[in-house]
Amino acid sequence: MKLFTTTHPTGFDGLLEGIENRVTSAMNDVLREQYRGEEVIAALNQMHPLKAPGPDGMNELFYQTYWHIVGPLVLDTVLNILNGDPLPRGANLTHIVLIPKKKAPDKKK
Repeated sequence: MKLFTTTHPTGFDGLLEGIENRVTSAMNDVLREQYRGEEVIAALNQMHPLKAPGPDGMNELFYQTYWHIVGPLVLDTVLNILNGDPLPRGANLTHIVLIPKKKAPDKKK
């Protein structure tokens, strides 16, 4: 069995004719626009200020409070990524934290 492979089929036009479009050309034009700084700032201001600090330990409150200092660099970096530039090295790192289900976990052998 060749799972996750293709034989490069063609001729989907007839099949696709029966599917009704949901996204209009005007909607698609809006979706394809470049991201703008106002959108990034609005998203930041909608985030809860004390939840989910990033790998650097900074939560949204830090960025909201010191936006006048860090804002231009953060905004430039975020807009570059959202508009197609590659992620800076290490920007997509993930930390996994195991949270014990009981107050006093013990090691079982």
